[in-house]
Amino acid sequence: MYIRIMPKYRDIDRNENIITYVKSNDKTFVEEPLNERDALVFAILTYCRYENIDTLTKKQTNSITISELNSYIKDINVGSPMIEGCKILLPIISKSKRFKDIKISQIESHFDEEESIQYFSCIYIDSESKTLVVGYRGTDNAIAGWMEDLDLATKKIIPSDTYASEYLKRIIKKYPRYSVYLTGHSKGGNLVEYSLYSLTKRERKHIVMTYDFDGPNFDIEIDREALLPKIRKYVPKDCVVGKLLENGIPYQVVDSRSISVLQHDPFYWKLKNGEFILLDKVSKTSETTLKLFNNFVNKLTDAEKLDIVNTIKKYTIGLDQKTLTQVKKEPLKTAGEIIQKSKYIKSETDRGTYLKILVEVFRNS
Repeated sequence: MYIRIMPKYRDIDRNENIITYVKSNDKTFVEEPLNERDALVFAILTYCRYENIDTLTKKQTNSITISELNSYIKDINVGSPMIEGCKILLPIISKSKRFKDIKISQIESHFDEEESIQYFSCIYIDSESKTLVVGYRGTDNAIAGWMEDLDLATKKIIPSDTYASEYLKRIIKKYPRYSVYLTGHSKGGNLVEYSLYSLTKRERKHIVMTYDFDGPNFDIEIDREALLPKIRKYVPKDCVVGKLLENGIPYQVVDSRSISVLQHDPFYWKLKNGEFILLDKVSKTSETTLKLFNNFVNKLTDAEKLDIVNTIKKYTIGLDQKTLTQVKKEPLKTAGEIIQKSKYIKSETDRGTYLKILVEVFRNS
């Protein structure tokens, strides 16, 4: 679940943000333990596409350091709506004393257009401090990922939740002596919440802290006493995504230089003296938007929600364009395909819903 960033990161060095944090912090993880700003950096890095790193590096390995990753940036398709920010961040982080020698390993990816599955996870390891961060990717620009997000409205658990849970259990078993953290932005935040929830009491002891950055929640009753001490959730002041399916998990509100739903982009979240600028509550814009959304959704039966989701998926998965990048390059072709496919929808109401939602998705992507 991801919204388009502003066209360019103008004046990126004039204001404190996550990039200036990386520039200013030269302490190792032995000297200063992992914090929420570090967790956000790792969450952002999961959007970089290094699934096939073995092929790119021509090494029989499933790992690469952050400094090495920057060497292959021309070959790696960053491929997310945050591409401009990542292009600025990677050269900086590759020279950072704090981050450059962190190893990216245990890369796992699952993608299935027909089943609407878009999943990616990896770990970031600092062997000196025995720190291990599990990173879950949010929705990238694959249309299949957007279709998977729709499933959150009708399913208590999506396939990526299951992948995330099984992955975390394997990592805990493989690295028993490491301090384990979890991080994810957007849908990645949802995976953070669910994978922590899925652990046994014994497994949960390995987790130091989890960080959910503006991720939608999941519709399952949680054990608040067991989970909440190990969850830190952050949302922007005009938050929409991070308050969907609220399940009682508290959050902290971060100020942002962007506007409305574009605040979902964490490159615009404000920092001061290296710390997030926190506010007392979300804005009226956030409250109004969520109220309108909830009023609409709450009027629908489970069957109606499922019907809407299935209708959208049925007539979208077959598009020639498989990513939002392709949609941007061929907007007229895409529009023609969508209009053509909408003719097969007999109900005028369903046709209108299909077109309206797709217009919003493509316009904001």
